[in-house]
Amino acid sequence: MLEINGQKFSTDFNKNKAAVMECAEISSKKLRNIVAGYAARLKKTEEE
Repeated sequence: MLEINGQKFSTDFNKNKAAVMECAEISSKKLRNIVAGYAARLKKTEEE
């Protein structure tokens, strides 16, 4: 998901939740939050 839509994601968890909702059909709130948090951590490590 990050390889295809990497520009939509950032280090901000709340923005990533919205981006996950746009990019994928995840019906579970918990799974959406896990994916958004993982994307935020990956973006933070990219910046370092």
